[in-house]
Amino acid sequence: MRNNIRLASYPPQGKDLEANMLQKSGVICLIVICVTLLIFMWITRSSLCEVRVNNNDINVAIIMDCGS
Repeated sequence: MRNNIRLASYPPQGKDLEANMLQKSGVICLIVICVTLLIFMWITRSSLCEVRVNNNDINVAIIMDCGS
């Protein structure tokens, strides 16, 4: 009985490319969302030195040192 098992020296085509494309598109979507939120906050507020988010039980305050 012959042993015909061979190991490819290159990655298989197709599935790795699709997975990489999904990861890249996910990162691009995340960057677009973050930039959109920053632009929206910059337009609606006079400066981005202080951002406060109040939820029912959670209060988050982001305060940056802005020299003016």
